[in-house]
Amino acid sequence: MKGYFTRRYRDQNPKQPVNVYVKFKNSQGNSLGMPLEGITVGVVEPLFGNRVVISNNYPYKKVDAFTIRFDVTVPKDGEVKVKYRIRVGM
Repeated sequence: MKGYFTRRYRDQNPKQPVNVYVKFKNSQGNSLGMPLEGITVGVVEPLFGNRVVISNNYPYKKVDAFTIRFDVTVPKDGEVKVKYRIRVGM
């Protein structure tokens, strides 16, 4: 008995946008029980395959060919929202 299967291939994979949203809060609700002074938080995003940053609300640095990093300052008793959009295509 023989088994057969079919697989569909596309000439090009569709590129899809991906939204990323990260929120940092520096308040008494943290595990220390008190807000810290203004701190800088690093968000490291690995980029595998063919990805492009479409939009962002904070500047980022390209660490290497497959990694970007956002350095964001969170003020005392404050909150910061990091939003960026990446187009993914393999």
